[in-house]
Amino acid sequence: MQSSKPKRPLGVTAISIVAAAGGLLSLFGAASRIAGMGTGPVELAYIVIIFGVLGLLLGAGFFAGAKWAGWRAS
Repeated sequence: MQSSKPKRPLGVTAISIVAAAGGLLSLFGAASRIAGMGTGPVELAYIVIIFGVLGLLLGAGFFAGAKWAGWRAS
């Protein structure tokens, strides 16, 4: 008997794509500020980079079905 992983729900797939896209856009925005093409404090750009990386990691975790990325009702 084979034990197969349950299928990932469509909503989780959509959330993972949105989280990864938000992280990617955050990284692009912060990089443009650091490169001098945007306005605002540079310190804020560094904070946005941190949240951008976290968004990418969260999106990848949701997509891969990592246990740390969500909770399961018992």
